[in-house]
Amino acid sequence: MIRNSKSLLYLSIALLVIGTVQPVSAHLMVAQSGTLNITGKGIYMVLSLPATAFLKADDNADRQLQTSELLAHRLRVVDAIKNEILIFCDKERFGIEGLMLTPVEKFDTDHTHSVEATDEISGNSGSVVVDQIVVMGRYPVMCSDGKSLTFQAGLFGAGINEQMFSMTAKTAQSSKRQTFEVTPETRRVKIRTTDP
Repeated sequence: MIRNSKSLLYLSIALLVIGTVQPVSAHLMVAQSGTLNITGKGIYMVLSLPATAFLKADDNADRQLQTSELLAHRLRVVDAIKNEILIFCDKERFGIEGLMLTPVEKFDTDHTHSVEATDEISGNSGSVVVDQIVVMGRYPVMCSDGKSLTFQAGLFGAGINEQMFSMTAKTAQSSKRQTFEVTPETRRVKIRTTDP
């Protein structure tokens, strides 16, 4: 009897947990934000960029990027990221390596998928609208003490609220962090993760 009541209790708890879990439909990280993790092996970046930063890949001119368009123009998107999101050690320029892109689906305000009528009209059957693209990779930078480390970005979205993203830089050796904003006016930011 005790064994059956424990089984019933565990089953009830499991059903309660399953019943309260909502489908996961969130970004891998906050939109238009990123991190730079500075290690002895390079600088690792994760950055969420607005999909409208890549409207040159918008084949149907609907001012939205569908997954099918992203796939068709992935090399153009990769080149834009490699040329526009850079790290400098003094004057030496470093591009990202080992680049991985993750499209984040656009959701309507009620959090439903936005596979819109434009997809049916444009022939992008099964394609969904991309809201953000999460970029991950490593910069092969080992900037020694005394040299300046700078982050530079030139990819911004089309909307007013897509003209800025925030970054956090941190080192593996220190708990000190630097948080900064990047805008079209402040594309280059000096990274300071050590005490002056």
